[in-house]
Amino acid sequence: MAIWQDLGFSGNPYDSRPLRATQEGDRLMIGRDVESRTLRSQIENTTLHPTLEGSNGVGKTSLVLVNAYRLMEERRTNFDAPTWLPIDKILQVQTDADRLYRDALMAVGQALISHEAFLADCDIATANLDALRGWLNNPLIQGGGGGFQILGNGVNAEVSREANTSEGFVASGLEELVKAALLQTFPDESDGGLIGIIDNVELLGRSNEARSVLEQVRDTVLEIPRVRWVLCGALGIVRSAVTSPRLEGRVGSPIEILPVADDWIEPLIAARVQHYALRDDATPTLDPSAFRHLYDVCNHNLRDALKYAQSFSVWLDIEGHIGEPSSFREYLDIWLAEEADKIVRAISLQPRAWRFFDDLAEAGGTCAPRDNEVFGFNTAQQMRTNFVALERASLVKAEIDEDDLRRRTVNLTDKGWVVNYARRGFE
Repeated sequence: MAIWQDLGFSGNPYDSRPLRATQEGDRLMIGRDVESRTLRSQIENTTLHPTLEGSNGVGKTSLVLVNAYRLMEERRTNFDAPTWLPIDKILQVQTDADRLYRDALMAVGQALISHEAFLADCDIATANLDALRGWLNNPLIQGGGGGFQILGNGVNAEVSREANTSEGFVASGLEELVKAALLQTFPDESDGGLIGIIDNVELLGRSNEARSVLEQVRDTVLEIPRVRWVLCGALGIVRSAVTSPRLEGRVGSPIEILPVADDWIEPLIAARVQHYALRDDATPTLDPSAFRHLYDVCNHNLRDALKYAQSFSVWLDIEGHIGEPSSFREYLDIWLAEEADKIVRAISLQPRAWRFFDDLAEAGGTCAPRDNEVFGFNTAQQMRTNFVALERASLVKAEIDEDDLRRRTVNLTDKGWVVNYARRGFE
């Protein structure tokens, strides 16, 4: 942390990781009032699992975790409020529905244990969590004869052993332990529950595949009592996947999460600078105005902008410029030019591919595989040949959904936006 300490900060104000369900996360969540109200209203007033649709890096995970924390804190000060508690572990969507269910049960169990003291402070009776704690924290279970037991609880040493992440672990009673603890802690729907995240739904690739996995977990993961899962995804796949008739009445209509509005970016960075500043003269490598410029270069992707802000800060240190705070802003464009030049020198593209790249950036950076006529291609295959070339150069990312070729699944990458900025003459 030498850079930040030298500049007068206790930590990295450009941390690109999701905000956590903590007081710090609460302070640093800026510009999301409307989305927060919408998400919380769905959690508090419906029995549906909310869904969030938005570009990668837009802040979906932060939105869920921070609002789960805010709901928890409301219970601390209002005895009559429902008790909502965050699940810290974020589940990643996967094609193995059984494994996803096991992961969900274990995440729920760990969350109950981690919030045990909070529940006690609120005078909420809980089941004896010692047994659940033993199941989750013991690396092995033993099986034989009449079922499974925790290693060390008087079981014959000759019985079989298997990892507690196996199917046998769920079959041996974890499911019943978790559900019983949830129902004792939250006897009625109105008492609240846990809030968790199932993230990266878009990684399933095709909308039919995403729909299939969600349908498989409809009666397992989505039926764990008193748990509200927020399904998060990009590229329009959440919106497509939740239209399944089997999911009706289980998941809510997607809440669209757009990039943080331009007017909020400078206050957002100012809040981070203030939060981490150790002294009045602490000097950020990118002040709010300069960060707003970088945010525009990154096409309003906050995670990418924060990532590049960190890389720029390291470059300043390596080049010996940390002691020149008055020149940080002019160094930003020098660094961006060097980054773009390194990317371009490492690739070789035909003029037609470059023209497609420029047109795609001008159109907002996204398109559908069948938008060939929009970009001057006679056939979809001609366009695909060119975006494959751009993809190999890491300038675009294509997630082709053969079930719906009209979905906008071709996107410029963070590198693509930096190159675009350079090709436009840094304007």
